[in-house]
Amino acid sequence: TWRVKKGFQLELNLDKMKKALGDEYVVLLRLHYFVSSSINVDKYKGFVYDLSSHNDIQELYLLADILITDYSSVMFDYANLNRPILFFTYDLEAYRDNLRGLYIDFEAEAPGPLLRDTDEVIKAITEIDRVQAEYMLKFERFKEKFCQFDKGNATQLVIEQMLNHKKAN
Repeated sequence: TWRVKKGFQLELNLDKMKKALGDEYVVLLRLHYFVSSSINVDKYKGFVYDLSSHNDIQELYLLADILITDYSSVMFDYANLNRPILFFTYDLEAYRDNLRGLYIDFEAEAPGPLLRDTDEVIKAITEIDRVQAEYMLKFERFKEKFCQFDKGNATQLVIEQMLNHKKAN
């Protein structure tokens, strides 16, 4: 999520993440387009893939086993996949109270843990089965409230509606 400030710095420590997770995971990084040109991940080749310029984020959702986001609305779409969501909220108070505000009562409704630093993110990833089980009820409530119309059969419903309409005429 874009923040209005001079200079961009990725708050996740990629060196630490590579050391802890590099044998088992890769990071697909998609930054906000306002800051996507301000980071170089060449030294993380084979671990971090900068896909900020990839046009269709939905394709990236399908590739990702875990979403790590901040306050972005991508959480609403990704939740439809029933995959874990981790929230990197290193600046929660400043973002909520001073920068942009939030869509929802974030602390009460976020369907995953609110993580403050790279160590917490790494721990959540390495314990993802436990995290997913811990947040299962909260995740289900989130989906019921925000994903109720996304059942994966929208095209089928439209076609059926069109065919039924055509039969009636």
